[in-house]
Amino acid sequence: MDPTQPPSGKRQRLGSDSTNGITPTHELGRSTPFPGMLVREHVFTVPLDYSGTTSFQGQTITLFARELLSPARNESLPFLVYLQGN
Repeated sequence: MDPTQPPSGKRQRLGSDSTNGITPTHELGRSTPFPGMLVREHVFTVPLDYSGTTSFQGQTITLFARELLSPARNESLPFLVYLQGN
C-alpha cells in the first residue's frame, strides 16, 4: 500500500481470537501529507471488558489513534505512544 494514497477504509481483523463474542477490528482512516511527514488515522473497535466478568460484557469501545510518519521511515525504531484521556 502506498502511504501517500488514501486508504481503502476496509476493516481488518486484529487477530483470530474473539473476546466474549467480539472480534477486535481496525479501520484505517485517511492519510494526509504534510511537509516533512505523513499523518495516518486509525480507528480500533475493541471489547470494553476483556475479562467478561462485569456488566459490560458484549459492549465495545472505539479508540482513535493518529500516526505520524517520516518520509524516510526506519521501521526498526520503537513506537512512541502518547495517551490522553478524560
